[in-house]
Amino acid sequence: GFPVTIRGPAYEAALLLKKESPDLALPFARKAQKLQPKEPWFMLNLIDLLEILGMYEEVADLKMELFAQNQDFEEAMDAAEIWNDLNNTKKLNKWLAEFIQRTEYQDEALKIELLRCKKIKKPLSYLKAIEKLHQRFPGNAMVLGSLAEAYELNKKYRQSEFCYRKLELEHPNDEKVHFAMAKLMAKQGQMDSCTAALRRGFNQKTESPFYKISVLEVLINEGNRVKDRQIQAWEMGQILERLHGGDPATFSVLGNLYSREGRIDSAIMWFRRDLEVMSSSTSKQDVFLQLIQLELLTYRDWE
Repeated sequence: GFPVTIRGPAYEAALLLKKESPDLALPFARKAQKLQPKEPWFMLNLIDLLEILGMYEEVADLKMELFAQNQDFEEAMDAAEIWNDLNNTKKLNKWLAEFIQRTEYQDEALKIELLRCKKIKKPLSYLKAIEKLHQRFPGNAMVLGSLAEAYELNKKYRQSEFCYRKLELEHPNDEKVHFAMAKLMAKQGQMDSCTAALRRGFNQKTESPFYKISVLEVLINEGNRVKDRQIQAWEMGQILERLHGGDPATFSVLGNLYSREGRIDSAIMWFRRDLEVMSSSTSKQDVFLQLIQLELLTYRDWE
């Protein structure tokens, strides 16, 4: 934690009152911070109280003071996100003007600018805002990805596909780019291209299979209605099992996949593995019910 040299009665009173009476604690926290303006510990305590009380404008100002002291850009990002949520255009514009041209902060600042653009309700106005940003930062992958999304939102599918293909060439190991392309191809009914993009995404070597699991769950759910999705789910499930079958996060979705395909013995195996690593009693109950249903099916087949 931060070194604290002098706490003092104001700080101690603020701590005592913080949980039960934050409104009463606030004046003491302000006094403690005023007495020690360069001490981050007191400032953080004041920020906590202000957040509890919903005084976010002051929170943002204090976070910028913290950034000025310790150069932790996460504090500056928090401040910008608050101003974006509160529609404080004046302070947000000033913030962006300061950081978006600085190389070391540019990517993070562009995230804030893109968040602001996403608040534009009209699809065409949103597209125009992203196009202007792309003109300023043509080489930024985040901006190009947002441009692809904006084109897609406006049903300009050819332009969107061009952006995604450029991203795939520049970032071939980014699974999210391939999955975005797959979604676009499916929207146009180009299922072979969709499957190819899904395959590229699932074959990426990633530490965590979380995003792949999310995509596979969508494919499984849609497979109940669309045959192409059912075929895709099976193929992508095989890839997931081959690359991440040892990760406990995959056990449940693989159990569901095999169950839906009617491969009962394999489904039972995956659900049993899931039970072995599961800690939540509520989740265990759900898996137990699935297992019982599958065991009954095997029993009837045996009969």
